[in-house]
Amino acid sequence: MPNRSNDERLRAGESEPVKKRIWRHPEGNFVANSLRSIVQSDRQLAEYNSSMNFSATASVNIDIKDPSLIQMLLGRAEYCDVEAERESIRGRGVLITGAGGSIGRELAIAVARSHPKSLVIVDSAETNLFRIESELSSLLLDVVIRPIVADISRESDVGRIFSEHSIDLVYHAAAYKHVHFAERYSIPVLRTNVLGTEYVARQAAEAGATFILISTDKAEQPTGLLGMSKRLAELITNAHASGGARSFAIRSGNVLGSNGSFLEVVAQSLRSGHQIPVTDMNACRYYLTAHELATLLLRANCVGHSGDIYWLNLGPELSLRELLERLDRWLSTTAHRKAGVKIIGLRPGERLREPILLTCSEPIASGIWLVRHEPAIPFETSAFIRDLGEACKSHNEEHALRVATECLSTWNRGVAFSHSAALCRASSANAIPPGGEAKT
Repeated sequence: MPNRSNDERLRAGESEPVKKRIWRHPEGNFVANSLRSIVQSDRQLAEYNSSMNFSATASVNIDIKDPSLIQMLLGRAEYCDVEAERESIRGRGVLITGAGGSIGRELAIAVARSHPKSLVIVDSAETNLFRIESELSSLLLDVVIRPIVADISRESDVGRIFSEHSIDLVYHAAAYKHVHFAERYSIPVLRTNVLGTEYVARQAAEAGATFILISTDKAEQPTGLLGMSKRLAELITNAHASGGARSFAIRSGNVLGSNGSFLEVVAQSLRSGHQIPVTDMNACRYYLTAHELATLLLRANCVGHSGDIYWLNLGPELSLRELLERLDRWLSTTAHRKAGVKIIGLRPGERLREPILLTCSEPIASGIWLVRHEPAIPFETSAFIRDLGEACKSHNEEHALRVATECLSTWNRGVAFSHSAALCRASSANAIPPGGEAKT
């Protein structure tokens, strides 16, 4: 059969071939980032649709922020109690990087309502920053808002921010976050997620400010570039904690309804009348909303200790099958429609579930779990940052990946690795029960 172009394959309903990248795992073995890239047969797809009563759909508009939809999908009410945490923000100078994103936006609103002395919001995307500044201004709060268009992967930009503003608390949310996209763009990911974290954390330490890294559960036993970059960011955060700064990391699961999230993809698919692309029905994730994440991040500032890694969770993990079943029920009631599904298989860097390791059987505060306290490590960042910076500057992808993986292999040793599904289930059992502490 003659070779066909990607456009011809896509018109025929086939997936675009993906070039696999191999990188060195911290344990030293070479692994493919697309370990679990699964191709589902027509028969399997028919079984899925039949068992879930899915069918093709006409155009349907849904509001992904609709409280009834969110509650139906999560199986619980949205958690929204922030009153007790606002005093930790009052009168302080706060910096939020990545403020134009979904998480940064909700966090900026929560911080602004907590009456800080000043709020510096930073993003590299002018339009997103304009929108969040306009939204904050519309709240008519007595808060000094300082929007700054800057690239945190440029050390000079970060230095200028700290030299021109008095900063007491940093929420570092700026990062590349989409797993399979990270596999394609290793240089921008390493430059932003790793080098950017070092620049911001170092300036925060020199200013005597608290530094809170917003990380991801994908940083545990990383099998893809995104997880690897965020694990390196955690190690950098720990290195500054070892130097005496108040610096710790917060991991979260998937943010329901955030930019590019599964729920947004669902809304776009329904709006266009297309089938919903699903990686794997058995893929499981822990979900919370951007508003819940912002609430817990304010709380973490009250209870967090230097060198710790925390995990935010408000409920049990959910499979895509469960989410789609709940969506189907909601659509049947509100739009009298069914949702069509197309199985596309796990993409490079993705896995069926994220391993969750905890050192506590109960949360240290509502929704906040201690993953571990990492002892002070002699992680000398200067040589690593210099080598990685040079590789990124010259766009030498192979060298950049080698520098990053060798560093991770060296400094990630001694951390217990376990893919125990039982531990994942145990963490779900200890989570806040649906509606247990939620306030509407």
